[in-house]
Amino acid sequence: MRTYAGVILVDPDGRIALQERDDRPDVVNPGRVTTFGGLAESAETPVAAACRELHEELGITVVAEQLAEIMVRAKIDHDGLTTRCVVYSLAVPDVDRLQVAEGTGALVGPPARVLSDSRLTETCALAVRALPRPR
Repeated sequence: MRTYAGVILVDPDGRIALQERDDRPDVVNPGRVTTFGGLAESAETPVAAACRELHEELGITVVAEQLAEIMVRAKIDHDGLTTRCVVYSLAVPDVDRLQVAEGTGALVGPPARVLSDSRLTETCALAVRALPRPR
């Protein structure tokens, strides 16, 4: 089974950031909104894959201890294979200051507003709903 590691970025105001995917047929979930992340490589752990993907997609360096696991879900993917999805949250100072290097940008806002966007993948919407509520 392959593993996908995804991350939802959360700022102190409780706003979140998700990735707006390219609308090209050669990418998974074209034109959709997903967590930042990707598939784990060979013997890579989900948390290591999440750290690597954040560096590739946002240019930020993260250590495992900064990530909080919020959801694990197995699903049948577009190609008929099972993918284990592990989704984390990461606290960041300001979701508006992210420099997105992959995709078309970031969908930013409070979770309730973000959830109203019809482009969210099912796994992404489940992960947003699983986020701990701010105190």
